[in-house]
Amino acid sequence: MNDELSTKNDMPDEAVPPAEKPPELAVVFIGALDDCKETLAFLTAQDVPAMLHVAELVRPDLRARGYYLVATASAEGERARALIETHFHRTFNITTAAPTEGEPERCPACDALLPSGCATCPDCGLTFE
Repeated sequence: MNDELSTKNDMPDEAVPPAEKPPELAVVFIGALDDCKETLAFLTAQDVPAMLHVAELVRPDLRARGYYLVATASAEGERARALIETHFHRTFNITTAAPTEGEPERCPACDALLPSGCATCPDCGLTFE
């Protein structure tokens, strides 16, 4: 066997860099493609690094709904959500009023009925504080 044609990697194992662990992501917005692009542009303007994903690749339960999502590094998640919430309140003149007695709560993103005390919308995945 010719040593020049050897297929064995002659590098010591410690010289091979370990595979990088992908960063933990925080989903900060789920919606239609245009809305996600607008949110991505807004976060970028606020110096929050964010990325766009097809929702079903990250959340299989959203398969075939046509949703996209905007994600940030988990360390930026709370800041990004707060910026988005403030931006939406100003842009759409949203006031946060508690539902009246007996009126079911609805998701502000997709208008789905929400179970009492839930932290995430069961339909679109929006996370509440």
